[in-house]
Amino acid sequence: MFLSAATGLESERAAAIDPALDFILPPMSTDPQEAARLRALTEDTLRSQKSERLRTVCNQLNDVLVDGTNCLVLDEGSTWNWLGALTDMRLALAGELGIHNDSDVIRIEKIAQGKPQGTREQSAAAIYLLITWWQESLLQSVHLQGEAS
Repeated sequence: MFLSAATGLESERAAAIDPALDFILPPMSTDPQEAARLRALTEDTLRSQKSERLRTVCNQLNDVLVDGTNCLVLDEGSTWNWLGALTDMRLALAGELGIHNDSDVIRIEKIAQGKPQGTREQSAAAIYLLITWWQESLLQSVHLQGEAS
């Protein structure tokens, strides 16, 4: 207790209440106390890294809009930033949509492809499918480029 008071360092941190955050920053241990200790040690750094990746992706998309090329070419470093950001977005949406298994994905596909209702769930489902497609396309491109090397 004295150490955390003197240094301002947390020794434990409660789990996220938001399902999206719980998917992005899952417990690192099945033991609740150990998970709380590990969360206190790593969560701020992980949040910062994830936020930076998302900002980088957003800036790159904005650059494409501004320069009017409608084309985005990624170098190796950008590719891994994109894959990390897309994974984080998918995890957040999976938490929001309650995706835990393949049957949940099928449910989400039906919602996204159904008659437009204008609901938050339908919009999130459509975005989830779009981001999944982007990620799969990018991974396929990385794989093909690796084979060509």
